[in-house]
Amino acid sequence: MCGICGIRDFDNKPVDEAVLVKMRDILTHRGPDDAGHYVAPGIGFGIRRLGVIDLVTGHQPVHNEDESIWVVFNGEIYNHLEIRTRLERNGHRYYTQSDTETIVHAYEEYDLDFVSYFNGMFGVALWDARKRLLVLARDRLGQKPLYYTVHNGCLLFASEIKAILAIESVPRAVDRSGLSLYLSLSYVPSPHTMFAGIQKLPPGHLLVCQDGRVTTRCYWQVKYQPDFTLDENTCVEQVRTRLIESVRRQLLSDVPLGAFLSGGIDSSIVVGLMSRLSNSPVQTFSVGYHENAGGSAKFNVDVEHARIIAHHFHTDHYEVMVQRSDDIPSLWPRLLWQLDEPIANPTLVLYYILSRFARRSITVALGGDGGDELFAGYNRYYTDYTLASWYYRLPATLRQAVARAVYHVSTPHFVRTLAVRLGGSAEPYQRYLFWWDYFKPDERARILTDADVSAQVFAAVIEPYLVEPYADSHTFDSFTARMALTDLRLWIADLSNMLVDKMSMLTSLEVRSPFLDYEFVEFAQTIPFHLKLKPTLRPWWSGSKYVLKRAFGDVLPREILERPKWGFLGPASRWLRTELCPMALDLLSPAALRRSGFFDPVYANTLLQGHLDGTAYNLQKVWTLLVFQLWYEIYIERNPAYTPG
Repeated sequence: MCGICGIRDFDNKPVDEAVLVKMRDILTHRGPDDAGHYVAPGIGFGIRRLGVIDLVTGHQPVHNEDESIWVVFNGEIYNHLEIRTRLERNGHRYYTQSDTETIVHAYEEYDLDFVSYFNGMFGVALWDARKRLLVLARDRLGQKPLYYTVHNGCLLFASEIKAILAIESVPRAVDRSGLSLYLSLSYVPSPHTMFAGIQKLPPGHLLVCQDGRVTTRCYWQVKYQPDFTLDENTCVEQVRTRLIESVRRQLLSDVPLGAFLSGGIDSSIVVGLMSRLSNSPVQTFSVGYHENAGGSAKFNVDVEHARIIAHHFHTDHYEVMVQRSDDIPSLWPRLLWQLDEPIANPTLVLYYILSRFARRSITVALGGDGGDELFAGYNRYYTDYTLASWYYRLPATLRQAVARAVYHVSTPHFVRTLAVRLGGSAEPYQRYLFWWDYFKPDERARILTDADVSAQVFAAVIEPYLVEPYADSHTFDSFTARMALTDLRLWIADLSNMLVDKMSMLTSLEVRSPFLDYEFVEFAQTIPFHLKLKPTLRPWWSGSKYVLKRAFGDVLPREILERPKWGFLGPASRWLRTELCPMALDLLSPAALRRSGFFDPVYANTLLQGHLDGTAYNLQKVWTLLVFQLWYEIYIERNPAYTPG
């Protein structure tokens, strides 16, 4: 795992080596083991390397036999030995044992189709000196980030935006489209970022730069293509066989390897398979909250279930508890700096502390990310599949009347929330958004100082993101299947994967996700949705992840198979009222909001005060505003009070 960066000058002027090294070394946390760079007329590559495979000869950049092709690479190619065998048979000569060199020779052999042969996670930069051609590539599910911008006649790229911003002349301004997307989703999906002029290369895409022209092309996109001829037993057998193979592939490592264990079904399956495939006990790591940091029984359910799995599979198990001594207020600026962009997810602290703790013992960790999206594990899927599917058949006026009636009577919070959501529009993109607690269109218009711009951005940007996956609607057997696909394309790539990558790489830890093996993902998308989620009269959660539970029913203990879905929670609401309250009052003050100029101070204050005094539950909205304002102070204002040293 590494951090890469580079400069392509369209006029073939010499690249300033000092600037390139400055960009590179901002990424030291991604690669503390080694550093390298390459410069030639019009091109410069930088690399910070975390040694995982080929510790002796794996120095980058890597080149081909005549040094006409150069590569820097962040990630892992799990099938590189298989590809290498074919390439050597065709006459290619290797000088290292690394997976990076396979990229070089695969390009020689297959041209721009080279990336379609890889099973792995990656951000790649390749320079073909003969063609004066630069190629950037990002893996299919977006596990590794890659950003770029065109500035002063150059294409600049890097694994993290902060490396691009090391060039002081690159402008720092808020992207309006990115902000509107963020308010609705809590993150900014690719190709947008929160920085005007800086883009993310989307998952499954190549960028080609030649003769001053920059173009992008899609080489892979996940699609839901259910095969209704598959019977249940065949699906169960294939899920088991294919996930075992995915875990086996991802055990490839020349350094200590372990697993994140939440005690949920997905991470428990991964640990169970690792235990069966390993000759020694697996090292497992869990995180929870100490009482002095707001911990309670409900926030430590995962820790308790992780102990059950650790005992069941005889792992070497370690736990870390978030303590008040971790100083949550001082952590947030550092974590937001590391993210590059605002992501309004309080679990950042958990991922960082868990990664920091695990890195003392291991360099690579496997996790269970992706299982919920592939096998319908979230509560909102079950509710939409069972309740919303018939409720949305009612006329909109009747739904809205029911929503108003329920909302204004004394009912539990979740009932009122559900009624409001189900009373909303039946349009696909709006129905999808109603399952999230962030800013709905009318709320976004209230909070933004320029509501007209917000409305234009929504129509031009958000709608295509959420409608496009439904275009081939003949393949869908339910709206809920469409929701899950949207989550896989957006939520996984641009929130979950970015959170995991940035927090783990801040501690120089590589995290792999067997559920996101693209071959496994492609098969999972052929399973009809009714085999993933089966409504039942038993506890509702027992019907979720049906085929996955059947596939591993003999691997996991019963109390894990039958436990309800429990998110990776934290006491964020309590933090806002205690440790983080001074920061929230400062960053969301009228003066601070007027300085940034994006949010209405009156409405923001109503949301904040309502949450602080307990008269309204506005956690996610307040957190979304707070995280943006903190990001703004760090990256746009460069306020020394919040910018990490």
